[in-house]
Amino acid sequence: MITRLERLTKQQALLVGLVAIIIIAVAMFFLLVRPRQKTLSALQKELQQTQQIVDQRAQAEENLKRAKEEKVKEEAKLAYYEKTKMIPIDLKDRMKAMFALWTEHNKVLGKKVEDFFKNSGVILLNPVQVSPPPTDPSAIPSDIYTISLGNYQVMAPFPALLDFLRKKMPNFPRVALLPSISINGPSPVTASFNLTLYYFPKGGEAAAPPAGAPAAAGMPGMGGMPGMPMGSMPGMMKGPMGGGMPMVGNMPAGTPTPMGANMPMGGGAR
Repeated sequence: MITRLERLTKQQALLVGLVAIIIIAVAMFFLLVRPRQKTLSALQKELQQTQQIVDQRAQAEENLKRAKEEKVKEEAKLAYYEKTKMIPIDLKDRMKAMFALWTEHNKVLGKKVEDFFKNSGVILLNPVQVSPPPTDPSAIPSDIYTISLGNYQVMAPFPALLDFLRKKMPNFPRVALLPSISINGPSPVTASFNLTLYYFPKGGEAAAPPAGAPAAAGMPGMGGMPGMPMGSMPGMMKGPMGGGMPMVGNMPAGTPTPMGANMPMGGGAR
């Protein structure tokens, strides 16, 4: 009987010891391990957030690098267009700028347009005429100056006309816009279009709009000089020429009315 009680006492003692170990282990888990797990989880989350910031910065730096490279390319394109397709119009000296426009209107532009059409592979059916130059230096706009060359008609076999529109027109000697083209007749076909030229003065500040006046639409940046996108053929074709320049504004206030399709003779280049 004494042996049985001793054996039972040992089993109870073992059970009590096992329970005590479990209690200690649970206590250690909640007192030591669980806080460490929470701390580790918080640190892991912070690490992920930090890594996301690092990744975003790396991507932002890559985007900045590409943007700078693109800026350099676009500045080179703009410099090329300013050198080959524009004239210097510096509004710091408006009298000098007006004389430059007089020379462009009366002596240079008409000859350049005539030479362009002579070497374009099409036959120009009407004379080249340039609208009169401005007479008031203060009327020269500080953002965009336009010259309307009016309506032109050219005739050519249909393949030659397509070649003219796709390959020759992007080489026009000035930044130009053809808002629409009308093509009529069987080959050889006749194409009619209006031609507007754009110039970008420097050294002037745009006048602030009156209070309550709506803001003027911004002029998108000039891109490359791709061929003119065309619509259905041989119907109506629309698209920008000379680097995708959009149609913006009219002739500046105070300047003579641009030449239309029926402008009288006498305004041609000399």
